[in-house]
Amino acid sequence: MGALLERDKKDYKVLTEEDINFLLKNTSFTRQKIIEHHRNFIRDCPSGLLDKKTYIKYYQDLYPEGRAQKFCNQIFEKFDIDKNGKIDFSEYLLAMFTLSQVGLKNRLSVAFQMYDADKNGFIDKKELEKVIIAILELVGETDKSNVTNARKRVDEIFNQLDSNNDGLISEEEFIQGFINDASFSKLMDEPYYESTRL
Repeated sequence: MGALLERDKKDYKVLTEEDINFLLKNTSFTRQKIIEHHRNFIRDCPSGLLDKKTYIKYYQDLYPEGRAQKFCNQIFEKFDIDKNGKIDFSEYLLAMFTLSQVGLKNRLSVAFQMYDADKNGFIDKKELEKVIIAILELVGETDKSNVTNARKRVDEIFNQLDSNNDGLISEEEFIQGFINDASFSKLMDEPYYESTRL
């Protein structure tokens, strides 16, 4: 990932051999797929960079009745690895790879990492509430009852998942909670999973 962080002097439109090797090592994409994805990325982002404003506009177009700002800020920050306010092609492809993981445990692990905003290995009620409110706003549920609904959902989720009652959900508790109770996933809104695609 060091190569990713050293790209300040690089022309972001150009896909170098170093970039390809980095992506071959860190994703399951073939050389041909990387080149194809790069071509499509440059078509959509001619500068070679995806800025937050463009990212937010994309989701506003997908969800015209909603407010995409909070949701997009949370997702964008997760994938802007070098924290320069823009997503370059390598960050984009790593995000695509991460979000496309196959298997329930892998998808749940990705979801957990998205919710764990402070990266301390646990989800607290405040972190989960922010995500749920952002999802509700994204899909157009913007009235004042969102906070009440979000808090209710957070309480339901914690009652189900916080097996040791410490006020935190570990990744293991999160994954096991979903696996052990298939109906539990209905507490989480599907638009989140559908719209985490970049």
